Amino acid sequence: MSGHTVTITANLTADQIVVSSGGTLVENSGVTLTLNNGTGTDLDVSGTFRNAGTVSISASAVIVYQSTGKYQHNFYNFSRSDTHSNMELRFNM
Repeated sequence: MSGHTVTITANLTADQIVVSSGGTLVENSGVTLTLNNGTGTDLDVSGTFRNAGTVSISASAVIVYQSTGKYQHNFYNFSRSDTHSNMELRFNM
């Protein structure tokens, strides 16, 4: 829902996840999100998906990023040993 944040703090297997515009899904470091292939779209992002963990995608699982969808991946910044950086990928199709 818009304005809400859901945080994945333990390993999770799911499908039919919807991240609405204005909403945020956060996957913590050290956590694995496994996307199963169910009926329809398995991950539909119109809001923001912040991934600091691992995403395992089952064969034929469907992931859709809408025009407002954002993927943010946390990664280690090798230029400084005391900080982390964010990388934002935007897909326009």
